[in-house]
Amino acid sequence: MGQALKHMAVRPPGKDRFVRVKTLGDDYIEETIKQRILYNRNPRKPEALSQPPPKRSVIKGHFNPRKVKKLTGLRALYFHYLYKMGILPKHRASHKRTHFLLREDIRHMDALIAQTRFLCKHRIETKEHLSAHQSRLEQKMADKYSARKLLYNRVRRCGDEQQKAGYRDQIAGITKELSLLRREVKLCTGILARSDEMKEKLHRVKREETEQRREERAYESQRRGRPDR
Repeated sequence: MGQALKHMAVRPPGKDRFVRVKTLGDDYIEETIKQRILYNRNPRKPEALSQPPPKRSVIKGHFNPRKVKKLTGLRALYFHYLYKMGILPKHRASHKRTHFLLREDIRHMDALIAQTRFLCKHRIETKEHLSAHQSRLEQKMADKYSARKLLYNRVRRCGDEQQKAGYRDQIAGITKELSLLRREVKLCTGILARSDEMKEKLHRVKREETEQRREERAYESQRRGRPDR
């Protein structure tokens, strides 16, 4: 006889690896799955499971909720994604759980927030705008590297210690500027790599939510059509 199964696992659509259902949240523990099966078999709707209030993360910055609806392009995409993840507050508190496709990105929360801030700071709307901004950053980096190399050469040739100290201070300043520029280039690269995946996930979430609402309406209509027992 085969060995008993210790952990139930599933492979979500579009994924290569199996995921243990217990890691997907309380909606996928064994008892909850049993109740959903009973829900489908029994015309009487089972009592809703109690769940803890969703956790919120505070984001410091100049995010004005009144202006969110006016955003377009990449900025609108990132704001909508953070809303659906439950990171940014909504006008009305939602009791629905975050979809597992978005919940798995919680580990990237800091990067998502940093990328959102970057897009808002520079008012970047499109990929073309973002690519042009990245090109300007990379050109600045090239100029800074050339200037720093020139200063290194001056330090080697200079015999005046006081003047050398001045050159070294300039080198330190350029090195700090390069660090900031590299960080911004990394943000650009991350946004370009992530945005298409975010759009696809949001599309899938919307499609599944629409299907779920359709099934709930059908169930409610069927339930009301039955005579009371």
